[in-house]
Amino acid sequence: MSTKSKEERLKEGITILMKLRELKIPAMNFGIQTIQKRISEWVTSGIPTTEIIPISNYDRDAHLSLKSERGEMSQIVLKQIPDALD
Repeated sequence: MSTKSKEERLKEGITILMKLRELKIPAMNFGIQTIQKRISEWVTSGIPTTEIIPISNYDRDAHLSLKSERGEMSQIVLKQIPDALD
């Protein structure tokens, strides 16, 4: 399998960030800023990463998975924090 180009990583990163904007979580939220930073680092380095990032004030964790191999899709999934259900 071959590695994604920087352009391919950038395109995937922008898609993830645009999906986050649709949720209307403020860009100043620390979790959103952390996600933006991780995506930027990944676009530059090409090193795959998987991380769980808390989204404060929204009772959610962002499960971020940034892939570097072609054929593997990067993604972000927001999951409700179990304790927030009580």
